[in-house]
Amino acid sequence: MKCLLLALLAVLPASAGVVLFTDLGTGGSVYDPNNGSTVKGSGSGGNSITQARPFTVAGIGDFVVTQLDFGFVYQTGVHTFTASLWTTSSGLPGAELGSWDLATSEQLGHCCGLSTQTGITGVTLTGGTQYFMVVGPQSLTDNSFNQWQWNTQGVTALQFGSLNGGATWINDSSGPQLAFDVLGDTVSAAVPEPGSLWLLGTGVAAMLAIRRKKRA
Repeated sequence: MKCLLLALLAVLPASAGVVLFTDLGTGGSVYDPNNGSTVKGSGSGGNSITQARPFTVAGIGDFVVTQLDFGFVYQTGVHTFTASLWTTSSGLPGAELGSWDLATSEQLGHCCGLSTQTGITGVTLTGGTQYFMVVGPQSLTDNSFNQWQWNTQGVTALQFGSLNGGATWINDSSGPQLAFDVLGDTVSAAVPEPGSLWLLGTGVAAMLAIRRKKRA
């Protein structure tokens, strides 16, 4: 009987809205509106610049990513960027798990609209494991000149930059972590069709009836 009850619980939907990582603040200090790290294409002059920051997933077990939020502002050019999640390999970004094209409407010096990506599927992260958030121009040659803002919570991290879209990385020591969060859901068994739930419930009821008869 206990096993049947546990089986019924296992197929219920997962809880939603788990915060896997965040260094975003609240109110008027969601992120630092004036200080950040440049993300740009070579069309704005000089080399393209891509930023990468490590972060560790909170919690225990596996989680599916559902949403990303960034403290991101524009300076000149197109207001677009690409965000991607990567594994960690020898302390550097390893394999890309997924990428998303975003845009920002917030100007440098203003706070605190976030650039948000929802509806994410197919990316699973493990609690207690380090990953990289990588942000770069949508095209290495576009004229974007944007800035990924610092957090205001005192969180620090190693700073990695790339001048070739992530082919090689430059370690620029430790500094303020850039402002973002990662949200998700806990991984659970697939939710069965209503008919399957009815059959499982019927089986539990039958077992309860048998136990009552035996006791009688």
